[in-house]
Amino acid sequence: MKETFRNAISLILPLIFLLLSGFLFLTGSRHFPFLSKMIAAAAQKQKKLETRIQNLKQEMEEKRPQLLALQSIRRNSISADAADFVGTFRSRAEQDFYSSGAQVRTISTPRQLKGVPGIELYEINLTAEIRISELVSVLEALNKPPALLWRSVFLRPNNVINPEYLNINAVLGAVCFREKTAAKMEKEGKP
Repeated sequence: MKETFRNAISLILPLIFLLLSGFLFLTGSRHFPFLSKMIAAAAQKQKKLETRIQNLKQEMEEKRPQLLALQSIRRNSISADAADFVGTFRSRAEQDFYSSGAQVRTISTPRQLKGVPGIELYEINLTAEIRISELVSVLEALNKPPALLWRSVFLRPNNVINPEYLNINAVLGAVCFREKTAAKMEKEGKP
């Protein structure tokens, strides 16, 4: 009995495969009913993803000028690794003016402005007596990386008829990117 059963299975199984292959051969252009729905759904999903990719590429291209400007500011900002950012900012401003030969009369303590998380903005007030040639030297020194930004500047001659020098009242700014520090503080739950 067992042998008869084995012989029957050995004949029936290849016969089933033969019929199935014949069916697939004759109906090769048609899909199985359950596969056609899956293929159609996958095709729709692919079209949606391709559209989304195109939209993202277009958005990135539109934001490219802003990203380039941000990268330029980041390259010219004072390093976040500086142990004393405020001291570095103040000494840099003083050094640039003194090295040009200007007579700095007053310089304020740097104060932090409201900014966004991860980006710190500082400004400092400065008054000085400066000659035109020294002003050019100061401008060049302030533009060297890390660059200090002119928030405002007022120039007045010391004498209207025969000026010897200019009185300068300036507000200088500095930027410090601290994204990593801000992200670390958020993870630790610190304000």
